Amino acid sequence: MPMKKSPNKKALLAIAFAGGVLIAPPPAHSDPDAVLSGAAIENLASSAKIPSKVRAFYLLSLANSYLMGTNRYTLEAQFERVADELAVGRSHEIRNADAHLVSWCERLSLPSTAPQAMTAAAKHNQVTATIPHENSVLANKALFAALGQIDLTSEIFEKFNMYYIATRLFQKNGNTVGAEKCSKILQEFVHSTESNKTANYEQIRAAASILNLMAYGLVPVDIPDLIQQNSLKNQPPVSPSITEKDFTQSENLKLRAVALVDCLSHENDLRRKTHRNLSLWYAQLGKNSKAEKEKQILFELVGCHDDIILYAQPGTCGHLVWWQKVTVKNDMSCGMG
Repeated sequence: MPMKKSPNKKALLAIAFAGGVLIAPPPAHSDPDAVLSGAAIENLASSAKIPSKVRAFYLLSLANSYLMGTNRYTLEAQFERVADELAVGRSHEIRNADAHLVSWCERLSLPSTAPQAMTAAAKHNQVTATIPHENSVLANKALFAALGQIDLTSEIFEKFNMYYIATRLFQKNGNTVGAEKCSKILQEFVHSTESNKTANYEQIRAAASILNLMAYGLVPVDIPDLIQQNSLKNQPPVSPSITEKDFTQSENLKLRAVALVDCLSHENDLRRKTHRNLSLWYAQLGKNSKAEKEKQILFELVGCHDDIILYAQPGTCGHLVWWQKVTVKNDMSCGMG
């Protein structure tokens, strides 16, 4: 009797590609002229038993793995198994999908993985020098298959964050047509949300996320949730390679995100965090007067004028408590296993 496949494999795979690490590839295939079947791409894209957002998620993962130079035969076999397991799996949810996608977007936004503008010839030479041609072809196929599934995704936040991932992967692969197509979709969505006076929370959350990701691509400053030892004042300075032009463009994007969330209630967590993050962003860049202005806006939103609310406080069972002081800390287990 054949051994039953473990449903935990799909979770392990998600963790693997999120960290940019897949199983070690075997030696190169002995037949360099073998036909590129792309069966794994077709299986993932065509399985009606798998929700569109999950198909898109794994197609993007597959494309990302191709662009990392992972052996294509390894990937073909691995993702065909994934498609089979997803088709019979009990759950198609992606655990912590929102945080997972944003983290992936931020990594792809970094200059090392998202090259600055260059000529088409330079992009082509850069790609062909680092990514096997076969991998590049298959990555394009996986990305265009992913676009069809992203378009069918109903969850707005996940949908547009995946479009952002696709944009960056197309750029990494030197495919300006695909990158421009995704970028146009993102720009139109953000502009339509900004001009929509009745935009709902999910639309605002998604549009603000895209604006902040674009800003992060220009000025990649990480803002921690918990206060760092000795505070941020003693953290290493932001890279001197950031120009005033980068700062201005990044700031404009962040201010557009703030304008969107300011349509929400003063009690809304997203609105508060957006002002809080902008205050700390300014502080890390040495823009102290602007940092203070944003901090005072946050104080008014929260109703507490204490710097401690700039950071989450550790609560019980590993949970974080925002916008208040925690007077009793309990580091003991909550008894739930």
